[in-house]
Amino acid sequence: MKIKADKNLLASLAFIIALLIFVVIVFRLPVNAFIIATPIFAGIVFLSIFLIKDNEDEK
Repeated sequence: MKIKADKNLLASLAFIIALLIFVVIVFRLPVNAFIIATPIFAGIVFLSIFLIKDNEDEK
């Protein structure tokens, strides 16, 4: 049984892993670091959504 790994599946897995890492960081760091880290994570998620959409449009 082979699982076909398409871009949506990989993106979902990457998002879940990033979310888990983000939650761990939030509970470990003080508020000042959280204020710095939040826009960085938001930017990464924002860019990944648009990059995935661009790759799908090329087909």
